[in-house]
Amino acid sequence: DLAGRTPKVSEVRAFLDAIAARPVTADEYARALSLVLDARRLAADAMDRDGVDALVFPTTPAPAPPSGGGESTRHRDREISVFELYTRHTGPGTILGAPMVTIPGLAEDVPVGVTVQGRRFDDARILTLGAQLQSVLLEAASSRPTGGAGR
Repeated sequence: DLAGRTPKVSEVRAFLDAIAARPVTADEYARALSLVLDARRLAADAMDRDGVDALVFPTTPAPAPPSGGGESTRHRDREISVFELYTRHTGPGTILGAPMVTIPGLAEDVPVGVTVQGRRFDDARILTLGAQLQSVLLEAASSRPTGGAGR
């Protein structure tokens, strides 16, 4: 577990040795690239068909666990990898190469985020929508007597 510490040279070497022991073949790489290109086309087609310019969603499916909590956490009554849980919502957009911006906030004094994801190469629109959403959330939070999203 590397939480809160710098990895040792031996740990980095073991990680790199594991990768070198089973390199990705040219065929595997070509297949993965083909799947990514198909996914990008399907995402663009779906957004076109439905007239969608952006998606807005919770950045993660759960609040962050306490620091130093290890490699797994409990979510919905089951043990799950922290990495798998907290990259679940943003992983697909990363693979698509979609621009995303996350607006930080608080919900019940726990840090949370809202992500705005757009079409490939539409970064300027997503930055503008993100700034607009942040303004709305800040205004809503300031009008509440205690706490709230966007603070």
